[in-house]
Amino acid sequence: MNPTKHAAIALKHLREQTPEVVLFYSGGKDSLVLLDLLAPHFKVHCFFMYFVKNLRHLNFFLEWVKRYPNATLHQLPHWMVSYYIKHNYFSIPTPGRSIKALKQADIEGKAREISGCDWIVFGHKKADSMNRRIMLSTYKFDCINDKGKKIYPLALWTKRQVKSYIQINNIIKPIEYGAKNSNGLDLNIDVFLYLREFFPDDLEKIFNIFPLSRQILYEYDYEQRNR
Repeated sequence: MNPTKHAAIALKHLREQTPEVVLFYSGGKDSLVLLDLLAPHFKVHCFFMYFVKNLRHLNFFLEWVKRYPNATLHQLPHWMVSYYIKHNYFSIPTPGRSIKALKQADIEGKAREISGCDWIVFGHKKADSMNRRIMLSTYKFDCINDKGKKIYPLALWTKRQVKSYIQINNIIKPIEYGAKNSNGLDLNIDVFLYLREFFPDDLEKIFNIFPLSRQILYEYDYEQRNR
């Protein structure tokens, strides 16, 4: 089926269920397209999961949400942050500190609680990975999880089609830290090289929370010098 028609079928089904939706919005290409598709037909509660608050290079994408009158922006800490801190992943252990390692389901529950919406929209695509292809193939029309109240309107889209939609509809160009299909902000060399070149102040904010992650750049630079 044509991916655009497939997305339209998914959104028609969703509109029959609810006038309001939760969208996990990262400012990445998939979430930008979904916001544009959803906003004319739904009240959209955008939830941005942050690793570190107030990163300048991401604030442009948070401001972009204001262009859509039907969209509201909420911010929650990314569930992986709690996991990293609990297990001292690039962070310094703090004696006596106890933190619960959250999961994606915990953040989904919090988003539903804050918004009062049951249905959540995700940007997963079959083209992203074999795991996502298998998962989406188990759902109605390859995109609708009625039991979990989750929907994936871009399931049949490719990366090229998503980029084309962004260009044709004059949507803000998303950040791409690297060439991988999934390239959101995380503690990795692609992100750090991008920030070091363009937004060094944001890189320092990350180092303030995860000071030991400087080692990622040290090791990269050492390898480059000794090639």
